[in-house]
Amino acid sequence: MLRRILSSIGRTAKTAAGAASPAPAGDAAPAPAGAPAARAAERPEDIRDRRLAAAHAGVSIDLHQRIQFDGLTVAGLEFRGLVGDCLRDSSTGLAPLKSFHRYQAALILGRYFVHTIDVPGERVECGVFTGFGSLLMCRLMRARHPAFDGTGFHLVDSFEGLSPPSAEDAVALREKPGRGTVAVFSHEKGGFVAPIEYARAAMREFPGARIHQGWIPDVLAALPDARFAFVHVDVDLYQPTLACLEHFYPRLAAGGAIVCDDYGAPRFPGAARAWDEYCDRHQIPFVVLDTGQSIILRE
Repeated sequence: MLRRILSSIGRTAKTAAGAASPAPAGDAAPAPAGAPAARAAERPEDIRDRRLAAAHAGVSIDLHQRIQFDGLTVAGLEFRGLVGDCLRDSSTGLAPLKSFHRYQAALILGRYFVHTIDVPGERVECGVFTGFGSLLMCRLMRARHPAFDGTGFHLVDSFEGLSPPSAEDAVALREKPGRGTVAVFSHEKGGFVAPIEYARAAMREFPGARIHQGWIPDVLAALPDARFAFVHVDVDLYQPTLACLEHFYPRLAAGGAIVCDDYGAPRFPGAARAWDEYCDRHQIPFVVLDTGQSIILRE
């Protein structure tokens, strides 16, 4: 299995010339802060995040958000206020490095959701976490249809964090004495866990919405065998992303959309590998946006 993904990992399997490949989190005892060894072990995306965090500490995030997003509306709702309210009401934290991407990705999610809002069919989010995305979409639906109570909207999540990664989720490969080539993963099983109570609290104003707890693909069998107008896939890893496409694309209504949150996520390359594999196999056209989201529109 590892040999199959060597070519797709490419340069991420190596660090700078002569340096050792990066170790998975927890693979070695931490070095003192700022020590050269600690810096050398960092992945490129970790170095970028550390540098950006330091840069962001010296600016007004609120000012930049206002410049970028004030005046925007989605389904008649003031966009920046909508996102802020949904973050608060779903108890979703906003790390400094997500201060802009969260809003940019939410704008794309909201625009495509509204584009399909009058397409007949069910709607679903796979990968719910604390419920921010589902709450955002349901409030947009209610803005267009004031009587909407969540009926026909589904939330799918294990509420136990990530499933075990597969070889396709490797961000790099490294050689270990006596073990040969082993995969390096950005996260382990159980990462990004949020108890189901968060999603229930976030969705309390939409009692008709249904929460389905379980592991993909098994939990998908609990969904209605119906057409789906909109599907949001935010499950990070190869296997559940592929399972979502296999389940929902054949059920996607004409005019409907599938939005994947993770296509461009450097820590989760398995999502793009699953997406590419499925779309290549079925010759499905799609777009990839600067936010890293990929989108299928079934016209």
